[in-house]
Amino acid sequence: MIGLLAITPQPNDGIVVITGMSLVFLILVVLALIIMAQGKIFDYITAKKEKAHSAKASESAARAQAVSTAASSEPEAPAVEAGIPQEVVAAIAAALACISGGKYQLRAVRKARRDGWSQSSLLDETQPF
Repeated sequence: MIGLLAITPQPNDGIVVITGMSLVFLILVVLALIIMAQGKIFDYITAKKEKAHSAKASESAARAQAVSTAASSEPEAPAVEAGIPQEVVAAIAAALACISGGKYQLRAVRKARRDGWSQSSLLDETQPF
């Protein structure tokens, strides 16, 4: 048994270090290539989706243009319940226009009607700490 250990040559430390470092760098290059390939694939998929989305957007914009020319050019003022300030109405109309992209129009503003239980719940849930 002792004779077998003496017969097998021991690898040189320099060869082990060089082999290990080259293997690590080779794997790093392979990983970098895989990540670059994934980036190209995702860019292609995103470009394809954006192209389809822009075609739909231009089609819907043309449809919206046709609808807006058919509708009256002057929007009618929304029906506002007494006691609601004009600033609140303007803020609601601006938020609606911002969210919908001008697709929807504010027609009426009314105060919410709540019974006793829902009013109590609202006050309880919105009470500050």
